[in-house]
Amino acid sequence: MQIQDIRPPLPADPSTLAKNWLASLDEETKEFLRNKSRMQPVVRVKQKVAYYLREHFHLSYPEIGQLMGGYDHTTIMYHVQKYKIMNNLLEQID
Repeated sequence: MQIQDIRPPLPADPSTLAKNWLASLDEETKEFLRNKSRMQPVVRVKQKVAYYLREHFHLSYPEIGQLMGGYDHTTIMYHVQKYKIMNNLLEQID
């Protein structure tokens, strides 16, 4: 038995995992994320996705911006911060 046979496989790069997750979404959802609309329902979904990519895949803000259709890193920072604030407010109400 070789050492490489008993060694567990290395986990994939977080950026690759995030790309695979985004690729698994249906086309309608992908278009929704790339939409430049500022309508509240669209923005809320983008905030949640940006937060998810940041917290679960530990991607940088520029990486998330690229994955979500070329957004600037400051836009992504705002999305993540806004989602955290809204989520905390909703938890306090419950």
